[in-house]
Amino acid sequence: MIGILLLLKAFSSGCAALTGVEAIANAVPSFTTPRVVNAQRAEVALGVLLAAMLIGLAVLIEKFSLAPVPGTTVLSQLTAASLGDGVGYYVVQFATVVLLALAANTSYGGLPTLMRILADDNVLPTASPARVHGRCTGTGS
Repeated sequence: MIGILLLLKAFSSGCAALTGVEAIANAVPSFTTPRVVNAQRAEVALGVLLAAMLIGLAVLIEKFSLAPVPGTTVLSQLTAASLGDGVGYYVVQFATVVLLALAANTSYGGLPTLMRILADDNVLPTASPARVHGRCTGTGS
């Protein structure tokens, strides 16, 4: 049961951070020199791709006159309208699940880099000794 809840939490976090902006921002030290310029280029490329996909989806949704329906997503409706309900439909749905799983993983992949940056700046939060040893004193320390 805990594993399912953890999986659902990771999935929802991935959905919220699907753009990958935080992964690029956290990985600036990993870019080649000039780091900032290359990171900015990556952010602009990501923004252009996201804008193109959003506009494309909006145009197709309008073309097929799709609207929200209980029990199915608009993306699923769009796929069915574009490809039918055959093998292509299931390939796109499977690819969507894989993409969302990978997006959920960006938070985990970027965490070590973010922690290193915070530690280098000496702003990494620390736990109080009482909480580390399993004793919560209730004093708020």
